[in-house]
Amino acid sequence: MTQKINDTNASVSLGGRLRNYWDEHGIKQHRSSFVEWDNKDIDIKALIQEYKLHGFEFGRYVNNEDRYDFVLATKDSLRDLSWMLKTDNLGVEYKIGIAFGARGRGGNVKAHYEPLLNMINLTKNRGGQSMAHEYGHALDYNIGMLIDQNKKHAALSAGRSMAKFPEDNTGGTCRLLMRKLIREIKMTQSFARLKDASDYWHYNTEVFARYFEQWCCYTLRKAHQSNGFLAKSWTEYTTKPQYLTEADFMKVLPTGNKLMKNIGLVLSGKKTEAFMDLEVANPEKVKKAKPEKKAAAPKKTAPKAAPKKGTNKQ
Repeated sequence: MTQKINDTNASVSLGGRLRNYWDEHGIKQHRSSFVEWDNKDIDIKALIQEYKLHGFEFGRYVNNEDRYDFVLATKDSLRDLSWMLKTDNLGVEYKIGIAFGARGRGGNVKAHYEPLLNMINLTKNRGGQSMAHEYGHALDYNIGMLIDQNKKHAALSAGRSMAKFPEDNTGGTCRLLMRKLIREIKMTQSFARLKDASDYWHYNTEVFARYFEQWCCYTLRKAHQSNGFLAKSWTEYTTKPQYLTEADFMKVLPTGNKLMKNIGLVLSGKKTEAFMDLEVANPEKVKKAKPEKKAAAPKKTAPKAAPKKGTNKQ
């Protein structure tokens, strides 16, 4: 891996398949404030240190042009993620790695995340617009396994569980907020459109990853920015059936914002905000409290008769 990383440090040029992908999809620049560097040198080791990543891996057939485009787009995406989550610890203390054109599964898969190897994998020709989705998976599993843990569920979202409210998925603030967010999403009309879809679309980990990429797009859009490598366009998110309509997205946004804020806090080593358990996360399970019984008043008893005088003999 070290040699592959060193291969991209210098003498890289513009162009390549990734740039062609952007051109084919009408993405004139992958980020709205994109500026191409003049020296064409990228210090990957500095990038790894800045965001505490495990490293980068490139496929054997990824040329210098594609490597340059990939690393430059990834650099801008990491900067955006850092700004949105308010932390530089995006790699969770050097745990998460990123691969490009190295671990493809074939078919129409654009990207995937491998929890066991902790690698985000973007394909050489179709990896654009997928970074946020796969990083959402990485957050889900890394915080769930390393920070806000649960004996039964490695992921904060409960992974491949399809339950609206997995009651055994208890834990700290991030896990409880994740549980609340998943439940709110699955109660929307947008999610109801997927009732006949395959199980994949119902897995909680996929529900969160789709939400995270839509949240990234919304947050950048609110700041008058966009990133075509990190996420899709807002129009795509609000019109495609697997995502939330704008109305439904806004309904769950308060919980989503709270979750992202606390994710940023735990990644920065700070304390999370206080959060109630079942009463907030699952309101329909709350039973009405029975009124306390008033303590019975003590029974009145007749006073004892005083002993008669002069009955005791000396």
